[in-house]
Amino acid sequence: RAREGACLIVTISSKTADVSQLLQKIPINLFDRIIVFDDGAKDDAVRFIRDQGIEVIPLKGQDALHLVQSEQVAIEQVNLLFFTADGRYDPDDISRLLLTLERGKDMVIASRFLSGGARHDRNQRVRYRSMGNRGFTLLANILFYGNISDTLCTLRAIRKQRLVEAKLDENDLMGFYQLSLSAIKRNWKVADLPVVELMNSGLNNRGKIVFDGLRLIRVLFKEWWRSRFD
Repeated sequence: RAREGACLIVTISSKTADVSQLLQKIPINLFDRIIVFDDGAKDDAVRFIRDQGIEVIPLKGQDALHLVQSEQVAIEQVNLLFFTADGRYDPDDISRLLLTLERGKDMVIASRFLSGGARHDRNQRVRYRSMGNRGFTLLANILFYGNISDTLCTLRAIRKQRLVEAKLDENDLMGFYQLSLSAIKRNWKVADLPVVELMNSGLNNRGKIVFDGLRLIRVLFKEWWRSRFD
């Protein structure tokens, strides 16, 4: 059958090292449209991307997931793939996620916790965040009877219709967690694919881990409360 339309949604920032190499590794031929959200990237990087004829939208403090989900950024394509270009994930994984989505799934999540996946800490510090991610995924599966191996990974593909119908009122990482909870509650067809994440030292900041953990607890409780009235 004919392939359905697909849109790649890339977020770049000051952490994006080499946009030229990034564009070389992205399977551009698989997508009908590419949108790049600029979250404070260097001017030269933004200029280079625009020179390639790729659409760049400044975030200006807004959240890419929210802009797409609320349809403030209009997208006609059926299949969407979110990729944050901060060096943590390999663009080579993009095609695997998209092709799996096209085989009839509602959402495909890149999982760091499946066999074949991993989180590599460049500085070999204690993996507080990894333990937290596993814990919040376990809680989500217990409370809502799910079977997702990684509820917090931001690298994922999703059908636009599913994203739009999800009740999201959170941003950034919390928004992706809320999206995973929505998928479990609504019995979506979800697939997990193993990936390797290269962690930066800033991700193991204990203060931020505690703060994010408190925010995730709030999201989890809010979704549990909502489920009582759905």
